[in-house]
Amino acid sequence: MTRLLLALVAACAAVLGAVPAASATGATALKTPDPNQPAVVVLGAPGLSLRDISPQETPTLWSLATKGATADLVVRGGYLQTCGVDGWLSLGAGGRVAFPRPGSPDLTDPEAAPVCPEVGLTGTGTVEGWGDAVDLVRERKTDAALGVLADSLRAAGTCVEASGGAGASIAAADGRGEVGDGTGGCTVRLVDVGQVDGERDASRQAQVRDVDTAVQEAVSGLPEETLVVVAGLGDSGTGPALRALVYSGGGDPRSAAGVEPGALSSSTTRRTGVVQLPDLTADLLDRVGAEPVAPLAGRPLSLVRDDRGGAAERLADQADVAGQLEVADASIPPFFRGLAAVVVAASVLGALAWALLRRRPARRPLVHVLRTAALVLASVPAATYAATLAPWWSGDHPVLALAGWTALGAGLLTALALAVSAGSTRRGLTAVGVVGGVTALLLTADLLLRDGASILLGVLGLHPWDGGRFYGFGNVPFALFVTGALLAVTALLDPLLRAGRRRAATALAAVLGLVLLVLVAAPFVGADGGGTLAVVPAVGYLVLAVSGARVTLLRLLLIGVVTVGGFLAVAGLDYLRPEDERSHLGRFFGRVLTGDAWEVVERKLVMNLEMLLGPERAALLVPVGLVLVIWALARPGSRLARPLAGPLEEHPALRPGLVALVVALTAGFLLNDSGTGIPAVASIILVPSLVVLALAGGPAAGRAATRSP
Repeated sequence: MTRLLLALVAACAAVLGAVPAASATGATALKTPDPNQPAVVVLGAPGLSLRDISPQETPTLWSLATKGATADLVVRGGYLQTCGVDGWLSLGAGGRVAFPRPGSPDLTDPEAAPVCPEVGLTGTGTVEGWGDAVDLVRERKTDAALGVLADSLRAAGTCVEASGGAGASIAAADGRGEVGDGTGGCTVRLVDVGQVDGERDASRQAQVRDVDTAVQEAVSGLPEETLVVVAGLGDSGTGPALRALVYSGGGDPRSAAGVEPGALSSSTTRRTGVVQLPDLTADLLDRVGAEPVAPLAGRPLSLVRDDRGGAAERLADQADVAGQLEVADASIPPFFRGLAAVVVAASVLGALAWALLRRRPARRPLVHVLRTAALVLASVPAATYAATLAPWWSGDHPVLALAGWTALGAGLLTALALAVSAGSTRRGLTAVGVVGGVTALLLTADLLLRDGASILLGVLGLHPWDGGRFYGFGNVPFALFVTGALLAVTALLDPLLRAGRRRAATALAAVLGLVLLVLVAAPFVGADGGGTLAVVPAVGYLVLAVSGARVTLLRLLLIGVVTVGGFLAVAGLDYLRPEDERSHLGRFFGRVLTGDAWEVVERKLVMNLEMLLGPERAALLVPVGLVLVIWALARPGSRLARPLAGPLEEHPALRPGLVALVVALTAGFLLNDSGTGIPAVASIILVPSLVVLALAGGPAAGRAATRSP
């Protein structure tokens, strides 16, 4: 079966051609040609970020950073906020692990500071609580194994030594939790140079200066050939954020071992200047020529040399990315609480005005006001991405600035939608299609032209401090993209169906559906495996419904077979690329070949179940909302569907388009980890769009629509 599967994939590759992964110009692999070179020294300072480094306050760190290479480091461990001991443990494991912290307030409140466990060594040189950490890894069914760094170096005939605080000993422990004495001339040395905690105040600055002094002491007297790595291995108790990673030294910068000034990059993030903590472990082993004794989540780093802007500009840009994401994380709750308040207030006022103005002529101005307000709300997601082009986060009141830029963008998009639909005989669907189409085009252009910068930095973005997705579509961008795209496709198909041009509409649906599928599935664009599985049946149903063919059980099963086959074909093509260039689609295909794919599926199902039954009980409204929408579309004559009866009868493409969208959202909800958020986020566009359509309900409004096949 495996050979047959690979043969089919190879045949597809020969016909279609595998798409090469995008790579940064000037990237150079960081490798040490001689494993017997002097030690690589890793200086760990949990909580340290690139924003803390300056020529005045931290001259040693500034010198290392400007002469070497830097990146923002994602330190996500086993919890949302990573304690210093968890960061050190993850460095030794090459994966996201943590010590248990039962009763810690951050387990129920993401904004609360964690109670970090105090971990030391026993009298026998074993890390305290090691067995509990091993049990937690097994409980969560992760692929990580503790002590990989030490065990891999030992298997390569060398070792790792630790000095300074207890954190270095945690990372230097082997799979049994035992820490060596470091007397054997180890190749890698780990040094705990202190912790940086708290807000950005005088106390934090004092801690940063202490770290700089400790770094100066640790690097003094080292041979020129020694590579020095400074890493902020953990959060500072104020929330998750990107931390500092600095590479410097390594002898002659013209050699493969030397580090030239530039930005570090990794194939796991596909972003210049953003890498993950497991990448550091993989890079250290690769540098000294040691093969990992267990699979690693990270990949060796590469280097993108500085351009004419120089090191200072590079550091400023990376610090700005970390700063913007830190402010965005803090701004998300108040921003969306404010948005929810606006939505509730507008709904209540609109309903009251509608009830008071009983005479239909008096309602006409109100209809225009409510329709415009609904279009503004539907335009909010696109406006939040456009807001990343402005420095909203750098002022004293970032939430107000974000609200202002978002309101401006939403207003402009609404004006565009009203202007385009002004000459249309079906204004409601045209306006909704414009808003949805612009949202989808904005996300597509961001991925193709800006490497997804807006998707990364937006409040509705990937949230890289979570360590989930760093490229392509995550759950939130996918939900907004597929909702906007299918609303736009529906608006484009409707005139053809009303004119009786069913063949042309079917052909257009097939072409646009194929484009939509490529944008979601292609590794160089969306790279979304769960999204691919959601889009294929949605597009299949849309084409079938638009063609006028009867939807039978056999045809639905055929759509299911095509869905699975198409997903495996795309994932298989990605699997044929070099291992360090594969997206998670190719890695999943590899698991299919080895028989380990069920573990991934099980983890996704468990995460969805935990979200539904977790402390946020509002998540239970997601499946309830999906059932209500499905019921309204399945029974158009019901009371629930009455507000849309007119639009559904007036627009022959509306029902197929909405059903296709519901199929995509339901499949995305079931097939993605944290998929609960997909229908919820899609409702930000979908619900106001349905309000616009209901208010624009034409001559058939108020009459029950006939039930479609």
